[in-house]
This record gives sequence, structure tokens and C-alpha cells, in this order.
Amino acid sequence: MPDPVAQLLADLAHVPPHVLLNAIRSGLRLREVTSQDFQHHDVFSLVYASLESNAGRLTLIEVVRSRPDTSEKAAEIAQLLYPAAPLLDEPEFQRILALLHQCAVDDLGALFHAATQGNALSLPSGLATLPALFIFLTDSNTRPGTLPPALRLVAYAIRNLVYQQSPVLQELVTDLRTWLYRQCDRLRDVGDTKAAVELDDLLRNPPPFPREDFPVSLIVELDRLPAPNDQRDLYQIRHWRQTDHTRWQPMAMGSENVPRAQVPRRVYELISEAEEEWARKERGPLILEFLLSPELINLGVDQWPQDMGNGLPPRKLGLDYEVVIRSDSRLRPLRRHRDWRARWERCMSGAGVAHLAPLHKEMDLAGLHHKLRVGDHLVALVLSTPPDQEPGRSQLRAAMDAGLPIVLWSRNSAQNKDFCQSLRDVVQSQQLRRLPTSVRHIRSTAAEICDNFALLWDDPNHRVASTGQLKRPN
Repeated sequence: MPDPVAQLLADLAHVPPHVLLNAIRSGLRLREVTSQDFQHHDVFSLVYASLESNAGRLTLIEVVRSRPDTSEKAAEIAQLLYPAAPLLDEPEFQRILALLHQCAVDDLGALFHAATQGNALSLPSGLATLPALFIFLTDSNTRPGTLPPALRLVAYAIRNLVYQQSPVLQELVTDLRTWLYRQCDRLRDVGDTKAAVELDDLLRNPPPFPREDFPVSLIVELDRLPAPNDQRDLYQIRHWRQTDHTRWQPMAMGSENVPRAQVPRRVYELISEAEEEWARKERGPLILEFLLSPELINLGVDQWPQDMGNGLPPRKLGLDYEVVIRSDSRLRPLRRHRDWRARWERCMSGAGVAHLAPLHKEMDLAGLHHKLRVGDHLVALVLSTPPDQEPGRSQLRAAMDAGLPIVLWSRNSAQNKDFCQSLRDVVQSQQLRRLPTSVRHIRSTAAEICDNFALLWDDPNHRVASTGQLKRPN
């Protein structure tokens, strides 16, 4: 129990410290003292001694309730001190452990960080399984109105299972969700509405990331700003930061106009600022999401340099971060958003298929468009050329109209053959949902052959308020 509890007890209005001290001593059958004997540290010593047992805690509660001060502060102290009831009875506890044994977890440390909302520094040593972590968290203290971290752990543990098609896993998801909804009802029954709302929100709202390492995101929107001939070539930069692990809720950080030549440098500064702010409180990888207008869709954002300092040579952003491109409302027609969402879910479930546009053949645009529209299983397209030239430009339009959420291309058409060969393993159905991580790996290991390629990775759940077409500045 932290020092502020003892401080609150000592600071209760209308209760002189020596009176409070005597009340505690009397409750614990200890000798009384006079005000001359009182030492402030005695209150702290007695409070901490009282917290060692349920009897001592109940005594402190009675002391608080017996005083004339009936403020909210006194009620809060009573809530903090009341002995905690067990979260689960033994049969239910064992049943949940058996269910958790069936959940595969790639990164237990990230799960622990999210379940504790970043309040714990690191995963305690010796905890190597999800059931062991659940047992550990059921013993954690929780303030009233706060969701117990053990329940939050289970909610996060099932988030990836919903994307998998195995009947066994779907049954597991159903069992765990049913149990968590019962916990919502229990929390409401005891008046803990705030915690119940948080748990219900975790269960109902789609998770921000279909992965277990809980990344954070920096979203950057770039658009060319129309300007008179006598002005510099300006670009508008808007950016957001996304850190909430329970919902997609990026925080707008500002907008500015920057000369074209300074855009890469300014983006690197935004990344550095985000890294510095998140250094002590955020875990997991940082994803860079670039929201680009159609005319900038082939911009080599993953090739932009980072100034490493200390005399080290610059490094490309794509080597150190998962860099993805996002569409805007001008590229993806609204009438195809329903198909877009459906194909994204199919991709996340491991049932989606990638289509590679044939190389060195005359393009049949009508045939490709028809294939993409009727092929509900198709979720990704690999272009035969960059989208700022034909036929890649038309292929991209066909993919957007069909609602495909994923498009890849090489910015160097001469390397298309090597590029497509490097992708064959990572665009298999079960691997597609890990594509941003796979692409970063390819960029790092095949730098001489095909590092200069783009990934449009367009999660329909990750929308931000786009500017639309920009107007000429006054």
C-alpha cells in the first residue's frame, strides 16, 4: 500500500494526529499515548503494521468511519483499505487456466505491458506462460473503478484468436468472451460501473492492431499545396500519434507547410520527437504510416534518410521501421468501402490470396478488373510497374475499385523479376497478416536487389480525418 494512503489518514479533517494514533492503537489493543508522545512517523508505522492483516485493515476502516469527517476523501480511504475479495472461486479459476493453456502468445512481455497499462516496468522473471501471468495478475491490487489487470489480460489474449478460422480456436474465443461478459455483469452488480464499461469496450470495439506486439503509430499525411508560380513548391504535412492499445484513436499533433526539399528532414524530426516522448512509457515497434495523395503514391518515403549522428552514415527509414502507405478518399472510392472491410477481415483470418500481375505482357485491364471484382478471396495485388506509370497506374485503380486493402510494387521496374521472387513466401495466405514485418525484413536483407519497394497496407479500421483536395493558399 503506497505512502499516500497513510498521508490521507493523517490529513483527515477534524482529526488531530494524536487522536487518530490513539484510535488505531486502541483498535489494535495497544497502549494509548498523549499528544506529547506523538511522533508523525508513528502514524505511518502503525498504518503499515495494520495493513499486514485483514483485522488491521478493518480497524483502520472503522477509525475512518467513526470520525466526524464524512467527506469523499474518507470514503476513498475506506475503499482503498477494505480487504480484497478473491477474483474467482477455485473451480472457475481452474477452468480459466485450462482455457488459457490453449492460447498461443508470441510476445508475453508486450501482453503484460498492455494488461498493466504500462504501469509495470518489465515482465517478472519466471513467468513464461499465459496461465502463469494470469495467476500473477490475480494477486495484484486494483483500485475501485479500475479494471483488474487479470481481466484485461484475457481480453487482450483473445484479440488475435478472432482472426483465425480453426473451429477449435473459435470455440475457445466464444468460451473466453462469454466468461468476460459475465465478469462485466459482476462488476456492475458490485457498483464498479467504470471497470465494467472498460471491459465491455475491450470486447465490443475492434482492436487497433491485429497483432500481439502492440505497436504504436506515427501517421503522416503529405499533400502538395497548390501555389502560384512565384512561390516555392510547398507540401502540407499533417501528423497524428496513436498509442491507445484498446481502440484506434490517433491524436492530431498539428499541420504545417514545408518546402519540398525539406519534407524528408521534417518527417525525420517528427519521428525523433515521437521516439523521445514514448521512450519511457511505450513498448512495441513503431509503425510509420504515410497517407499519400494519388499523385504522391509512389513517393519513396521508406528511402528517406535518418541522421544517425555521432559520425555514423544515414540509414533509410525502411530499414529501422515498418513503413507503410495508406490511401486517401481520392484514391479509394467510398462505394467500395464495404468490399474493402470484408477483404481486410478475410486477410486477417488467413483466408486471403495475393495476385501477382503478369510481367512483360500486354495488360488486359478489363480482364484484371473483372478477376479482382469477382475474386472475393483476393486481398492483395502485386503491380507489374510502379503506379506513376502504365500499366501500374491502371492496375492500382482496379485494385482500389475492387476493395483490395493491400498493394505492393517495386519502384524500379528493371528489378521486378527479383522483387516478385522475394515476395513469394511472404504473400502466402497465412503470412499476409504479417506483411509489414516481412517487408521490413526483406528491405534489410535484400538491400542490393529490391529494397526500394512500396507497401500499401490499408486497414479500414484505421481511418483519420483527411484534408481532401487542398486549396491554393492566400
